[in-house]
Amino acid sequence: MQICDSFFPVGAFSYSEGLESAVSDDLVTDGASLQKWLSSWCEHSFRSFEGLGLIYQMQAWHDENWDQLCHMDQEITALQPSSFTRSSSRTLGKRLLRTCLPMYPDQGLELLSEKIENNSLPGNAITMYAAVFGVIELDEEQALLSYAYMRLASMISSALRLISIGQQEGQGILNQQLRVVPDLVETIIQSKGTPLMSFNPLLDVCQMKHRFLYSRLFRS
Repeated sequence: MQICDSFFPVGAFSYSEGLESAVSDDLVTDGASLQKWLSSWCEHSFRSFEGLGLIYQMQAWHDENWDQLCHMDQEITALQPSSFTRSSSRTLGKRLLRTCLPMYPDQGLELLSEKIENNSLPGNAITMYAAVFGVIELDEEQALLSYAYMRLASMISSALRLISIGQQEGQGILNQQLRVVPDLVETIIQSKGTPLMSFNPLLDVCQMKHRFLYSRLFRS
């Protein structure tokens, strides 16, 4: 709960992950269109990419398979078309690791820091969360539920600053979306062994266009 809370200082509040561009292009304008945006993320990003990558990296961490951990982290980087998204993922991952190192000393996180410094590990947020979840001994289901809540809550938080919805409507949308997460988590766990896949072209384009917005509240 502590690590996935928005209060945890990794700086995720400063990234909209493409939502700001979507609002600028009138793709997300109200609660209904925001719900569609979140549903698309769940189906096309969380299910086959972020969630699946998370449990693969948790397994590699548990097995102390450093070659697999580094290889999968490089694949996670390659599956993010936007250079700004790649950069923000590594920034968040490094901040998470830096914050957790003194909280969980001598648990192996120091090795991750060394691999990032010698450029053998990009240090994506997914990989860093997988390692920390492994340190605190979450099982796959708990980790996926926690990660999904964190990502959805972050998008709702961004939306509250970007479109005309209030806190109550935002919480209602979050509640509705969280109802489908347990089934997605079960699907992800059953999908182990399949390759990572990310196909959400609208999200990718919005992430790429963010840098060209006339004015911006968020870094990505």
